[in-house]
Amino acid sequence: MEFNVPFLKPKSVDCSDLPLFDFEKFSNKESIENGGYGAVFTADFHPHGVGNPAVKLVVKKMLGEDLEDKKNFVKEARILQELEHPNIVHFEEMCSTPLALVLEYVYFDFQPFGINLKVSSLAEFVATLDSFNCEGCDSPHIFSGICKDIATGLQYLHNNDIAHRDLKPVNVLVSNQHYCKLSRVKIGKAWKECPVVCKLTDFGESRSREVHTQSILKSQTNCVNHGTPVYMAPEILVDATRLAVATIEDMKRDDIWALSITLFVLLNPCVKYPYQREIERATEKGQTSHQYGVR
Repeated sequence: MEFNVPFLKPKSVDCSDLPLFDFEKFSNKESIENGGYGAVFTADFHPHGVGNPAVKLVVKKMLGEDLEDKKNFVKEARILQELEHPNIVHFEEMCSTPLALVLEYVYFDFQPFGINLKVSSLAEFVATLDSFNCEGCDSPHIFSGICKDIATGLQYLHNNDIAHRDLKPVNVLVSNQHYCKLSRVKIGKAWKECPVVCKLTDFGESRSREVHTQSILKSQTNCVNHGTPVYMAPEILVDATRLAVATIEDMKRDDIWALSITLFVLLNPCVKYPYQREIERATEKGQTSHQYGVR
């Protein structure tokens, strides 16, 4: 009897319900960030064929082969697909081979202000302002607009029974694309009316009452201590008060804590480690084993 050599192939996840895109159609890929979980880069796509104007997009490519990670990656795409709001990053499509999310490219261009630099996150934006003598960049209407955008985006998520679970400055995108290529006169007017637009991004840790995987209950999770420690509420971070199971409503309240710390960091960029002493005391008492960090 002839012996058939077994053929092994990675387990796959079904994403046929999502709009799919051919990864090979991207060109001019430029890396933004690389990590153990995946790679993020910008890429050009020519919707009307090569030779016609290109659209620059952000591609978040998964590198690992863990099945649960793949399920959560597709879950993030399904959550994003259901969202349509000016303060939420726009989901374009999904690539199945390799597994990748395709998102709108959001950036703040400092060129109108005399600096040849583009940044994407609120963390980068604040760090840039903090490193220059920026006359007029500390105007209250700038920060009030940023706060309003973040809060409005979060309110939209919560109204749709979605908890972000990892809200922090690095997961808030900033943009001035609505005026960065206008004339000086029009830029001045737009700066006064709406200097920065913010959009929430990175829904890898998010939970939705409707979108879930087989390993995650619809309205609750046992994995309550996910996120960045300084942005986690005490009932999530500290062992003595940690919830055994967190519902969507519990996770929404944790988002509110993360929002408050995000706004604190925004208004106090020189304070690199807010609540560090409190967290260190909790660690010394054996109440939490988390490493402190802020981004």
